[in-house]
Amino acid sequence: MTVEDENINEESIYEPSVTEPRVFPGDLLRAAREAKGLSTQEVATYLCLRRQLIEEIDDNKFDPKVAGTFIRGYLKSYAKHVDASEADVLAAYSDLVLEKPSPGNMQSFSRKKAIETQDSRLMLITYIIIAVLVASFVVFLWQQSNSNDAAAEVESSAVIPRADETLKQETEQPKATNTEQESKANDNPVVEEVAETTTASTPVASQTERETENSVPLNEEVEEEIAEEPAAPITNTYVPPVVNRTGTYLDAADPSAGELVLYFLDRSWVEVADANDTTDRLAYGTKEKGYNMPIGGSEAYNITLGAPDAVEIYYRGEPVDLSTLPKNRVGQLRVPSL
Repeated sequence: MTVEDENINEESIYEPSVTEPRVFPGDLLRAAREAKGLSTQEVATYLCLRRQLIEEIDDNKFDPKVAGTFIRGYLKSYAKHVDASEADVLAAYSDLVLEKPSPGNMQSFSRKKAIETQDSRLMLITYIIIAVLVASFVVFLWQQSNSNDAAAEVESSAVIPRADETLKQETEQPKATNTEQESKANDNPVVEEVAETTTASTPVASQTERETENSVPLNEEVEEEIAEEPAAPITNTYVPPVVNRTGTYLDAADPSAGELVLYFLDRSWVEVADANDTTDRLAYGTKEKGYNMPIGGSEAYNITLGAPDAVEIYYRGEPVDLSTLPKNRVGQLRVPSL
């Protein structure tokens, strides 16, 4: 090997590597669009996309919330419309995506800090609640002790007057015995006076007995008149049953489930609305065979049936005639009818 060859090898080793310029998908698409003389609005209209989205693609701004599958579809459609190489555009996008760090790894530490902060707040709130409960319990015990002390003072103050009363009673008993002896000495005049008063009161008693005997027939006549009065006629008023059951699948209709009951013999679409307020839909949708649907709460109902021959309707326990409705098309009726 000559000296010149060695120099050439050394130059090749120390020659700085020339990096190719980076290619972005938005640059490729914007160059192709401008070459065809199209505006971003024209491209957006052709692709049925927003103009802002086309401008973001030209600026290589891709929303991380949008799935990569959708972004690749946008790029492919864009490249096809402006006659750009789809493979080059998708390869440039893949290189751009691979360089971006995954959001999960970047946000793991911040999420951990957020969780720790939230846990510390919850613990602080828990400690505050426990402190409040302990303080309230201590206050309750203190109030109980004060009330017990007050009750003991009241009882002690009540015992003293009772002792005074007992002493007074003991001192008054000898005086009572003396008065009893004096009263026994004067018993005979009192007996004579009582006899006179009893003899004088006998005519009055006989007179009151006669008055009560005369008043008895009057009371009996009043009772007979009250019994003869005719009772007020009882009117049969209908009380609509309360809808206490939801729709269930039954082998036969249950008219007592609600004020208005729809039983589906086969699959059918239905809509039930308040007749006084058509915007208030009480029930709607497609119901399957065997479905028993109770409804209540309105004075009247507007009912629309997709297949009238597949539905039985009961109002206040009585069947509703559906023979006037068409068989193979939508039918409407009002319950109760005007």
